Amino acid sequence: HTVGSVSVVPPMEGAPIHERCAWLEHDLEQLRAYAYRLYQAVSRLEGDSRNLDAQICSSEAENVSLLARISELQALGQWKSTKLEAAPVAASVPETPGRAPSQAPSLLASALPPETPGRSPWRVPLTPACAPPAYPAPMAALDFGEAPAVPPVAPAM
Repeated sequence: HTVGSVSVVPPMEGAPIHERCAWLEHDLEQLRAYAYRLYQAVSRLEGDSRNLDAQICSSEAENVSLLARISELQALGQWKSTKLEAAPVAASVPETPGRAPSQAPSLLASALPPETPGRSPWRVPLTPACAPPAYPAPMAALDFGEAPAVPPVAPAM
């Protein structure tokens, strides 16, 4: 296995020094690219956490101001905290003003399967909607963005 002119497998103890140095330099560049991607991910996560902290603080400030306003209204007697009154609801609302609701089945009702007592008219499929992927799942869930290009290291002679 080689990448460019450098072997992926570390050289053995008896390998020439220039091969071992080339492999170590290549490995170092790979680690630098990995560290750079990790640094980008950590920077993004720190920014996200700062944004979430700001949102939490503004939400807490809004809650405090709402509680202060509620206590002001309660002190003035304008707020009833024990019960909220609901708007009156009509017993039955006709479909069209001045006309009684139709008793004929709708087109949608005729398209549905007949109802079985104790069972939903909607059938759940026995197989999943799609097959699981045939390839292994990726190990990393984070998107690290673009990594800097790593030039291939040529062995020194």
